Amino acid sequence: MRVAWLSAEPMTQGAMGVTGRLDMVRELADRGNDVHVVCAGSGADRPFDDLPTSLIPTTRLPFAGWASQWPRLAATMDALPWRPDILVTDVPLLPPALRWARRRQGRVVVDVRSQPVEAGRVRTAVQRARFAATLRLLAHRADALTAVSPDLLETAARHARLPKERTLVWKAGCRWCDEAPPDTGRPPEWPPAFDGGFVALYHGSLTAGRGVMACVEAVARCRDLDPPIRMVLLGSGAVAEDLRSRALALRVADRVAVLDPVAHDRVPGFIRTADVGLVPLPPGPTWEVNWPVKLVEYLSLGLPVVLTDIRPHGVLPRDAPFAYWCGSGTPDEIERALRHAHEHRGEAAELRAAAAAWAGPRLGWRGPAEDFDALLRSLVEAGPRELVAP
Repeated sequence: MRVAWLSAEPMTQGAMGVTGRLDMVRELADRGNDVHVVCAGSGADRPFDDLPTSLIPTTRLPFAGWASQWPRLAATMDALPWRPDILVTDVPLLPPALRWARRRQGRVVVDVRSQPVEAGRVRTAVQRARFAATLRLLAHRADALTAVSPDLLETAARHARLPKERTLVWKAGCRWCDEAPPDTGRPPEWPPAFDGGFVALYHGSLTAGRGVMACVEAVARCRDLDPPIRMVLLGSGAVAEDLRSRALALRVADRVAVLDPVAHDRVPGFIRTADVGLVPLPPGPTWEVNWPVKLVEYLSLGLPVVLTDIRPHGVLPRDAPFAYWCGSGTPDEIERALRHAHEHRGEAAELRAAAAAWAGPRLGWRGPAEDFDALLRSLVEAGPRELVAP
């Protein structure tokens, strides 16, 4: 089976928020399929060596990205070394994907990993309206709709008016559950002054609405503890400097380290060096329908977690000994959870073993990849169908 995976965002080295898609591409390839990534990019983007990739030149201007990609997609697709049997596309590239597939008699699956986020109030509102309109007007012309969670699938399917038999949930797994990455020791970026303390790790985008600032406040409220609680924020984003400034104002700049992102295959070193992982996503329409990828990554390597009570985090049992719940993610609630984790630091080995044992059979890639591969094969084997031009 020949699969083209289309993305309006870069799926290249250092790109944020695309780990699940990259791993699914690798899983499909491991199952004997030919898979080619077609994604946004520029001369500065570096594709992965193990993933055949074609870059769509993309305008980096607000509201112009999608439009700049659409006329270039067909030429990029026509230049592939083989004609795809099926296209897997995100919502932004659905219109040109449908148009190309209609001419080439290919199949189309639209895959939804999240709703638009992190673009500022006005841009987010515009992008969400465009997201909903694209699904409502075009998604019913695709062969199938997939999503990262049941709640997000329900939202997308309602817009798309697709019957249940043409939909599928595939939750992003973690390859570290299936095969432990090599232990490379403490990362060189790790602050030497943090050795011997109790370190909380946040890995992900440093943008508003993710609860990261509340974590800085919580660390400041724990300054009386010994050994001290310190925090590593591994990522980049619009509030990175604000986080540094807030730590300085709270007199905990020596306890909060904001580190630049690293290649994903180096993240395990940070997870193994930390004492607890932070997943402080607050309640709200954005996070309540998503799948907690960072939570999955922490647990896959046996890291206990501080996490909010949002619905996706319900994948964990409430009484899991390696889970420290922090309600809606206020500074007070995160402080209490951090203090609770700090109290149990003497049980680190047992808690890590319990977290890894729980995650191993539940959060790997075998189930999601088998289901998604079976869906794609069923569509290809059914042969081409008539698609209405968008």
